[in-house]
Amino acid sequence: MDTKKKIHPKFAEALKSSEAGYEAERQGDYKEALDAHNRAVERLTPLTKSGGFFSILSQEKRLLRQEAETKIGLHLERMRALQPYQGEKKSETPLVPAVTDFTVANALGSPSPAPSAMLEFSKRLNNTGPHLLSCLEIELPDRDITTYTPPSFTNTLPPDASVETWVVRRRGNTDASLEGRYHFTIKDATETNTLYFLDAPIQFHCHIPFAWLIRAGDYPHAGALIKTWEPTMPMHAMETRLQHRARKMEIENSLLQAGIHEEPDRKDTSPWGPRRFFYGCHKFVWKPKHPDKGHEDGNFETLYEFSRYWPDPDRKGRLLDDADESKPLFWCDDVPGFMLEFKWTVHFRGGLDPVFKEHLIASQVAKMAVMHANSKFRM
Repeated sequence: MDTKKKIHPKFAEALKSSEAGYEAERQGDYKEALDAHNRAVERLTPLTKSGGFFSILSQEKRLLRQEAETKIGLHLERMRALQPYQGEKKSETPLVPAVTDFTVANALGSPSPAPSAMLEFSKRLNNTGPHLLSCLEIELPDRDITTYTPPSFTNTLPPDASVETWVVRRRGNTDASLEGRYHFTIKDATETNTLYFLDAPIQFHCHIPFAWLIRAGDYPHAGALIKTWEPTMPMHAMETRLQHRARKMEIENSLLQAGIHEEPDRKDTSPWGPRRFFYGCHKFVWKPKHPDKGHEDGNFETLYEFSRYWPDPDRKGRLLDDADESKPLFWCDDVPGFMLEFKWTVHFRGGLDPVFKEHLIASQVAKMAVMHANSKFRM
């Protein structure tokens, strides 16, 4: 399965003029940045022309046009952000930088134990696998890792850090059918700054085998690959409806040398149940917001930290844990119902590092794409 994101040669050529604006922003030369973004818009504009009636019939040409329009929109967004910093009366408020691999990697330089532990672990072992607790052997070689529990990650977060809010939107079913993919946009709380995109190709009309998380400043280059489906039973090409079966997910971030695996408590169950993963030697679990609604629940899941889990004596295959559900790290505002509105408002606990937030949003948006593709409500 080819998971590499393909870029049209014409678009790739036009993109060469796009990087100058972001580079000038990093250097603090906002006048040059404004001019560079404007030049990039002029270079990309010819790609948005329809090219005649028959170009509408070509999915490749439709995609080229849509990606060029998206890139132009991002440049115009940056130009609006830079405008207050021109002339004599410049804004004294620091410019909010575009999200790129550079800005995210630069933010990892701040003192945060989780990313440093994860990076150190991935560099030494180059493999997370199902036994991520082995990273404790690196940091604590004299301790018995079968009995040692690391300090709570949640309790180390600054209590006065503000909750961060993002808004996720998805294009409608008509666009998804024409483009052969789901396209999500992730913006800040004001919806004035685009942060990320998520593209999920659709196969066999209802399958999402993988997706890409794209940093807005690096569009259309992928920043993370999300593998959303690893079948445990044979799949037939003519199968048009799969149940909402729980599955393993793997997210490979370009800033980490190894993927992070999310393992469901029970595979192939419908609806999805809890899914667990490790990050920076700490354990986390996704839990449904409304377990009673099953696969009709149109909300993102809620993330908690836990330290231990054990089999439920009353229900075979189910696991219980010590997660404090009064301290979520990621949660979503209620939406009216599944598929009724393609908009979600999500919240992050203050103090999380940017790579961790990328993992969380990639996991949840990719899972939502899988749910939509397999929904009986899908048009």
